[in-house]
Parts: sequence; C-alpha cells; structure tokens
Amino acid sequence: MTTYQQKLILLSAVLLSFLPATGNSTELNLPHIQTVGTSTVEVKADMATMYVSVSVHQSTAKQAKTESDKAVVALSKKLKKAGIKDKDIDSANVTVQPEYHYPQNQAPEMIGYKATRTVSVVVHNLNTLNTLLDSSIASGMNQINYIEYSSSQMDKYQEQARMAAIRDAQSKAKSLAKGFGEKLGRVWEINYSGNGYQDSMPRQAMMYSEKSTGKTYENKTITINDRVDVTYTLK
Repeated sequence: MTTYQQKLILLSAVLLSFLPATGNSTELNLPHIQTVGTSTVEVKADMATMYVSVSVHQSTAKQAKTESDKAVVALSKKLKKAGIKDKDIDSANVTVQPEYHYPQNQAPEMIGYKATRTVSVVVHNLNTLNTLLDSSIASGMNQINYIEYSSSQMDKYQEQARMAAIRDAQSKAKSLAKGFGEKLGRVWEINYSGNGYQDSMPRQAMMYSEKSTGKTYENKTITINDRVDVTYTLK
C-alpha cells in the first residue's frame, strides 16, 4: 500500500467520525401513549355525478365509433337544453376494439368492432336527476353505470369530520392516562392519512329497463369517515 493510499484511508476514517449515527431519529424513548381518533359524519347529498355509456357493435371501427358519437351528441344537446353547463359534462372517454368469435378447435374469427363512450354529468339539482337519466337513454345511451352522490359543502363537512376525529383522539388519550394514574404530556407525533366518504347508493352498473324508471334520487345520505393517529408523551 502506498503512502498516498494510507493517507486517503486515514482521511476517510476522520470524516466518518463526524457523521451522525444512523437510526430512527423520531424514535421515542420516553413513557408515551398512542391513540387513534375516528369519526363519522352523515350529511344529506345535494348533488350527484351520473355516469352513463353507450356500446355499439358494427362491422368496421369507423361505423362503430360514428354510431356511438351520435348518441353522445344527442345527449349533449339534451343536457344543454336542460341547463347543464359545459364544464359539468365530460364525454372524452372513448374506446374502440375488435371483437372475435372463438369456434371450438378453430382459430378466432374477427366479427366486427365495439365502440364504447362514457359520459359523466355533474347534476347540481337532484330533482332533475331522474329526468336526465331518462334523457340519456332516449338519446341512445344504453347503460347507466353508477351515480355518485356528493355535497356542495363537502370541504365544510370533511373539516367537521377531521375535528371530530381529533377530539376523539384527545378524549381517549386523557381517559387512558387518567385510568393508569398518569399525566398526559405534549403531542409527540401525528399521523394523518386523510378522510374518505361513501354515498348510500351502491355503485353498480345496471342496464336500463322499464323497472328502473320512476326511481327517486332525493334524500340520499353521504357518510364521511376520518381518522388520526396521535402519540402523546406522559409526564
């Protein structure tokens, strides 16, 4: 080993001695308590997003797409006539794919093409939802995929759920500390993954039929869930 190499090794050892020790810097080596705060807030929906689609089978890809486009154009006209704004309509989702027949013990045979277009519509007045669904079918859309309910004040209700989860975590921590004869210290760590919500109507696809008419889409509720994980020190 040359003198130059020896100097490099010595210099590296000196530099390494100044580096901090690795490990979990947030590890708490003090008496502590961990709690989970949860909350559930139910609110009445005042708006919804409906998802409808049309599937067309034709001998060529162009014919299939053209037929599906006709249904979407017809629906767009009806929606605008009903007062739905352009920003609340999304009809950009389109797929065209070949279709095959699979005879037994034979090679697959292409029999045509299938074009599918999906349209989502934000409905701000639930009283008009059933009429808009009827209009979509009358325009040539042949499937109602699902309806997603929401609220125009979702931020407000999510904040309520968040604060309720925080209060729940605080209450549990105080109760546990008191029960074990300890005093609660300061908050050491907070883990928050955000909240979620679900509406009261199952999101399942349904083919339009006479039985699906006349349904009411009012008075639907939304359930907002929240959770926060908190670690407190003990005095």
